[in-house]
Amino acid sequence: MAGLPPEFVGTTLEPGVGLAGQAIRHGRPLLTDAYQETTDLPPGSPLRKGQAAVSVPFGWEDELRGVLTVGWERPHKVGPDELTMLETFTELASVACRNARVHAGLARAARTDSLTGCLNHAALHEQLHRELGRAARDAAEPPSLVLIDLDHFKRVNEEHGHLTGDAVLRRVGTALRSGIRPYDIAARYGGDEFAVLVTAADEETAREVAERAVQRVTAAIAEFVDGPSAGATAGVAMWTDGCTPSELVARADRALLHAKQTGLRGGVHAFREVPSDWQRGRFGRDELEAPPPLPPVSAESAERDERLRKRTRQLGLANALGARLAGMTDVHEILEATADELHRAFGYFLCAVIRDHGDAVSAAAVRGEAFERLGLQDWRQPREVGLIGRCLVSQRPVLVRDVTAEPDYNPTPETVEVRSELVVPLWAGDDLWGAINLEELEAGAFDEDDARLVETVADQVGAALRSASLYEQPGAADARGARDHGDAHGDRRADPRAGRVPRPGAPDGAPRT
Repeated sequence: MAGLPPEFVGTTLEPGVGLAGQAIRHGRPLLTDAYQETTDLPPGSPLRKGQAAVSVPFGWEDELRGVLTVGWERPHKVGPDELTMLETFTELASVACRNARVHAGLARAARTDSLTGCLNHAALHEQLHRELGRAARDAAEPPSLVLIDLDHFKRVNEEHGHLTGDAVLRRVGTALRSGIRPYDIAARYGGDEFAVLVTAADEETAREVAERAVQRVTAAIAEFVDGPSAGATAGVAMWTDGCTPSELVARADRALLHAKQTGLRGGVHAFREVPSDWQRGRFGRDELEAPPPLPPVSAESAERDERLRKRTRQLGLANALGARLAGMTDVHEILEATADELHRAFGYFLCAVIRDHGDAVSAAAVRGEAFERLGLQDWRQPREVGLIGRCLVSQRPVLVRDVTAEPDYNPTPETVEVRSELVVPLWAGDDLWGAINLEELEAGAFDEDDARLVETVADQVGAALRSASLYEQPGAADARGARDHGDAHGDRRADPRAGRVPRPGAPDGAPRT
């Protein structure tokens, strides 16, 4: 927000109030050069100073998320150029917001145990380091750690099967996350062992949290199995000055082991209650300084983690590409930069940006030795032909994992070794500009993650192309200057994409007089 008082941030308006509210209600851009006549604002609103405005709704993933509004406090004729420019900004904002949301989702996935929904082992230690550092730095109330072990969980898998075991672990994770304080952290430490990082709490408070957690966990397990398997035991340790994260884990683990080995299963045991001579020397300092062992990683988990790392890296590259394209004003440079980045940084084998001419398509920019041998700079084909044609006609991404099984695929001597193809439509505003075409030598090289990533890149390219078109319009600068200095009361023709705003109480779409 700019140009309004700081206290205006967070102000809410009733649906349909103001130009922004009406743009959201109608789901289309709205503009007016008589703002006070077309809006009904509450008394004291800083928007009562407005004379002209234009509002453009924006969103992503087929959902309306907000509206971008620009206003003038002096008389101003709002023209099509302002509308086009604002629509370009909203497209860039939509792409950036969608990227940020996807990136945040990936970050959460990388820190979350997929089975239980709790933090994973690595994320727990990251939080431990952060929380203990804060306590040491700020002399704040110390945190405590609770380790919870499911009693006889091995029997659950042996007697009821691993699917039941997984269901128990999922239920335990839900019980823990819902049973702790909002500012505490639940994690799966490994296997059937969980942890709760109790922030700003002494050992007694942490013990109360642990007792509630054990009760919830026991109730959750009892829904699936009866008998001695339905239970949990917890160990609690409070941080003291100079205690490392590994030492805090070892103290909580020591309390847990003491409870389990001395007949105290099913309850909560604090570290200070463990006799000092019990298994003396078990936790030597050299051992504590070593990083805690990680639980064994399955092939499925390793593959998922690798996909997350790859996707996160590619999203970072996509964001960097979007920022680079946003500063370009030459269409040819935008297309060349896109093809080059997809080939060089993203690592796709053959890359082409395809232009849609209505009856035919041509290559606007290409990368990859096979495409360059084919001379795609001068390549053309009918619009409906091949996988590119299927993409343009359906206006949807086309992902083919094995082109040899596709009757629509048109091989050439230069691309006969290609096995996978991905084609994504490229929109510049409401115009289907063309497509982005990627090809690989291996079958199954593309997946849904690739399709979503290339859709993100296509959105960024489309926004950049639309912005660049403003600079390439003949006489655009002169026209804008003449309008800004022209007769403030002259007539103008409304842009067909935008609606004039009806006066309050007038029928929807009624002209303003």
